[in-house]
Amino acid sequence: MAIPPDPTPAERETVMGMSVRNAVVAVLALLVAGGCVRRPDGVLTDAEMTPVAADMQLAEAYIQTQAQRGSQVQREAMVDYVLRKHGLTREEFDTTMSWYGRNVDAYYDLCESVGKELERRRRRMGGNAAVESSDLWPYSRQSLISLYSPSNAFGFSIPTADIQSGQRVELRFRMRDRVSGSAMLGVEYDNGVKAFQTRTLSGVRRLKLVLQTDTGMKVSRIFGNMLLDDASRLPLWIDSISLSALPFDSLEYFNIHGQKLYRDPTQRRQNREELPDSAKLISEGR
Repeated sequence: MAIPPDPTPAERETVMGMSVRNAVVAVLALLVAGGCVRRPDGVLTDAEMTPVAADMQLAEAYIQTQAQRGSQVQREAMVDYVLRKHGLTREEFDTTMSWYGRNVDAYYDLCESVGKELERRRRRMGGNAAVESSDLWPYSRQSLISLYSPSNAFGFSIPTADIQSGQRVELRFRMRDRVSGSAMLGVEYDNGVKAFQTRTLSGVRRLKLVLQTDTGMKVSRIFGNMLLDDASRLPLWIDSISLSALPFDSLEYFNIHGQKLYRDPTQRRQNREELPDSAKLISEGR
């Protein structure tokens, strides 16, 4: 059997180039496959779910504008109406929402798609004015929680007079690793009342919290934090931090009913009959 001749330098370079390209293609394929979240059968895609979720949000906003804010029967009727409109069964809807509940990052993607869909509808009905937001974050867009930090939490408190009554406050940031814990976003009004909401985090890499401010009170401070459950996950890098004020939106205002209120305790004033008698105190040498 004849022994094939050794490849020429040009042939060796061609083979090596092909090997490198093949390796790069294989690595990219693995990265793409690893970055995709597989949806089981029976779970709607984002494209299918976006108009459904948008209609659900509009239906909830309508119910909240009613005098009695709607009964459970009315809510169920609105849900059934939306599902019939899109040709879906309750089982398909519940299965899809359960899947989003287990894949929080995918749920955040859906929320962004729903927001864009609602904005598209607003423009179609009321002109092309875009929703403007103002940037309220005064610090660096990056943060680090390490073993040398004072705690295993990210927190902030920002005095501000730039929030108009009824505007929404939106906090966003990304994390290098998936984390579990809890997050909170709140505002303090000039009368001392605090409004806030909390969220439990389970294996997420992105956070988005939106707080609706009251139309009858003035915001004096914005505060928030994120507390990690497992300090062994440190250090944690946080980037793309943003804090924005979004315009008042009547379709979003119903969300204020899901927020919590807190007021610092005040000292009770004494009634006149409870005040000590000055003459008695003098006679007793006090």
